[in-house]
Amino acid sequence: MVRCGSFAGKMCHSSAMNQIIFVLFAIVLACLLPACADEPTAEEYLQSGRQLVEGGRYRQAVADLKAALNKNVDLVEARALLGRAYYETGDIESADKELSRAIKSGHQVDRDLVVPLLAQTLLRSGDYDRLEALEMDGLSGESRSTTLAAKGLAVLYGGDEVVAEDIISTAVATKPVSLYARLAAARLTIEKRDYDRAREQLDAILEEAPDYAAAWNLVGDIEAAQRRLAKASQAYSKVLEISPGAFDARLNRAMMHIYRGRFNNARKDLAVLSRRHRGAAAAHPGVSFARGIILLEAGNLQPARKAFEKTVDSSYQYPLSYYYMAVIDLEEGMLERALTEIYRFLALAPESIAGPKLAARLELEQEGYFAAEKLLRPVLESWPEDIESLNMLANALIGQGRGGEGVEVLARVVELQPESSQARARLGAGYFATGEIDAGIAVLKDAVRDNPQFEQADILIVLNYLRADKVVEAVAAAKAYRDRNPGRSTAYNLLGRAYLAADKLKKADSAFRKALEITPADPAARHGLAEIALRHENYHGARQYYRQVLKYHENRLQTQLKIAASYALEGREQELLNYLRLAIDSHPEAAEPRLVLARYYIGAGRLEEAEPVLDQLSPIQQERPDALATLASFQLASERYHQALRTLGRLIVVRPAVAQYHYMRSKAYAGLGESERMVPDLQRAIELDPGHFYAKLAMARLTMALGNHKQFNEYLSELKELAPKNSDVIQLEAAAAQRRGDHALAEQLFEQLYKREPTSANLIELAMQRYVMGNSSAAIALLEQWVGSHPKDTRAREKLAMMYEQQGRNDQVVTQYRAIVTIENDNVVALNNLAWYLLEVDPAEALRYAERAYTLSPGSASILDTLAMAQMKNDQPVAARRTLQRALELTPGSPQMRFHEAKLMAASGRRQGAVALLNSLLGEHGEFAQREDAEAFLRELQ
Repeated sequence: MVRCGSFAGKMCHSSAMNQIIFVLFAIVLACLLPACADEPTAEEYLQSGRQLVEGGRYRQAVADLKAALNKNVDLVEARALLGRAYYETGDIESADKELSRAIKSGHQVDRDLVVPLLAQTLLRSGDYDRLEALEMDGLSGESRSTTLAAKGLAVLYGGDEVVAEDIISTAVATKPVSLYARLAAARLTIEKRDYDRAREQLDAILEEAPDYAAAWNLVGDIEAAQRRLAKASQAYSKVLEISPGAFDARLNRAMMHIYRGRFNNARKDLAVLSRRHRGAAAAHPGVSFARGIILLEAGNLQPARKAFEKTVDSSYQYPLSYYYMAVIDLEEGMLERALTEIYRFLALAPESIAGPKLAARLELEQEGYFAAEKLLRPVLESWPEDIESLNMLANALIGQGRGGEGVEVLARVVELQPESSQARARLGAGYFATGEIDAGIAVLKDAVRDNPQFEQADILIVLNYLRADKVVEAVAAAKAYRDRNPGRSTAYNLLGRAYLAADKLKKADSAFRKALEITPADPAARHGLAEIALRHENYHGARQYYRQVLKYHENRLQTQLKIAASYALEGREQELLNYLRLAIDSHPEAAEPRLVLARYYIGAGRLEEAEPVLDQLSPIQQERPDALATLASFQLASERYHQALRTLGRLIVVRPAVAQYHYMRSKAYAGLGESERMVPDLQRAIELDPGHFYAKLAMARLTMALGNHKQFNEYLSELKELAPKNSDVIQLEAAAAQRRGDHALAEQLFEQLYKREPTSANLIELAMQRYVMGNSSAAIALLEQWVGSHPKDTRAREKLAMMYEQQGRNDQVVTQYRAIVTIENDNVVALNNLAWYLLEVDPAEALRYAERAYTLSPGSASILDTLAMAQMKNDQPVAARRTLQRALELTPGSPQMRFHEAKLMAASGRRQGAVALLNSLLGEHGEFAQREDAEAFLRELQ
């Protein structure tokens, strides 16, 4: 986030927009600013941009072509050239935008230039539907050939090789055929694994165009696929001879060196990448992946792990990173984290056999029955007699309520293992799950008769009776098991559980105590006694039992969490927090206690305390489904919607069939004002869970945003009837009051919300409502009181700073931003705004903050602008001019930055030039944030 033009040009975008925070969906404002009169004409900018593109200087061309379009949006050639420049520099999203605009502009456009390039752009972006629909009317032979080839490759990458071959064959048959089409044909041949034929095709291309780097790159890919690593290295080396800056070829060659064990050569290639490409190499996951392997080979486990962690955002390209991280963690005995990494590996490499089995087991533990079945089916297609997979599939089917199918699978296991007591025990449990109690008992009793020492059958009989709420039968079965095994603590624990279900607490107490006589260290028995105490609301007594467990099993995590839960039931917050922190300290590598603590803070609205807890999770722990869900909840609550979208996207890849995750993603889209993108997720949430209250609530919000008042009122009436005290329903009612101008009712409802739930979000809603109603003193007082008791609430401080600025209380604005950067030293917005406010009172300090903001966000025009002003104030005119010029390249039409340019000109003695620039600026722009300052400065110069 960066500083924007509102409130005298010194507040950040988020602060300015917070004036209307009560609106549920963000309003995106955009304005086109005309360029200054003394700049080159649009045609001159176009000519310059054209020459730069033709000379291969694409990055430099972007600025001139954008300037040309700022002056004349109808220059379709400039837009087409800009699209090409973006494509060549790898900015595919921007290339798509400009090329598409060029085609849709309605002006004459050279389709032979634009359409093939757009086709290649859509292919690289993966937008295959639009590529398929791309019109080819009027294209010449070579352009048609290229466009058809791109369409064919899209079909190929989509998995339809037959249709792809037909399209690419047509592309090659189109005369004159393009080299790109011939290259696509070779790519198709590679897909068929006919490497000899593909090499013949590439040789023919290279005979005609020996410096066609893309062809040499495919040669390298063929050799690598055939494990001819030396020849692959030679091909990639040829690419580098033609284009020394070719990033992919150098990285591929480094990987060939690694596979050949030539780690020194690989290090050299990686060093060249870092030197030539700097930031790109540092951010590229492939470079991190290669470095990780080199470090792992050298035995530097933790540095290697850190390198692999950097590939997480692009792990779909480097799934083996998770494998290698699992190897490292297993080497160091960190099994839980290793399992998490293997699951992530599975999500990226579904062709694995061991991975789906492990992931299915994890899903079953979390009742993810549908996902478990989906994982296991492909495994059993390849290995139909895999006993472990069959057993898990049966559990998955039974868990979905498809007990009949589950029993059939278990019967198949018994056929494969007729002597196995385990197999018959699972079959019996399957019958219980389908309600066939007699059949289940018969099978399990057979298992016990054949193997009296096989206790699992007895346990399953009791547990399945309990699960079916057949308490009398469960007690009888548990007694029978106890009678056959009077010396086993398991028998008494099971009997105690049966008595608990029957609400016979004295008998349950006696059974658990007998279990302790047999096995004094048995944690299950003491947990049972603690549960009895909790039923009597004897919280202290329950904790005594839990603490006795800890004497035998020091720092047992589940017991510590149960103690924390007992404090929660008793309403003793501080003790709850203390025990959760103890669990964290005792188990620094465990994610669960941190997630429980974070969820507590989020639920209480204490977001400023939740964030550092989440930050303590390791990169691998952060990828756990429960961690991703918790993080997404925090991001939504703190209105970090873009971050929430990224988090939920990763989560839904792993857990696609969870309604709540789709609903949460719809909330993120709502926060961004992207109502159209909300609908599919809301519909999916309701499809997965027809009773999802909040998904239906969101649909009500959407109808309000779309102005469908009748449907909205129907939704609101229904929701108020179903849950009149629900906070979201009240908030929706308040938003509706705001929409129709009933601010008094809106304030009343927000005040009601805040009194019921005094959270940061509700406090800010109420303060902003009062502020909008003109009661700024009450709004400020409310925020001041909140910040006084919640000093780390940076969001509340941002709102307070905004209100102070509106009243001209700049000293207090500075105080708030100082507090924010103390709490969040990497808060770019606060750093930038603080630097701006310190320009006059402490230029040296302003420069330090501006430089820090620039380090964190070097591509922001607004931050560059502030830095330039700070440099000027610190007598660094050369640096200031250079910095401001970079800012102007990013936003060439900004009147505020042109005003600052005039200040720099005057400071360096170019008074007349500054006067001319100011006159032009004021003539061109009727209103802008610093117009009065510019007029005053002009008068001063004159």
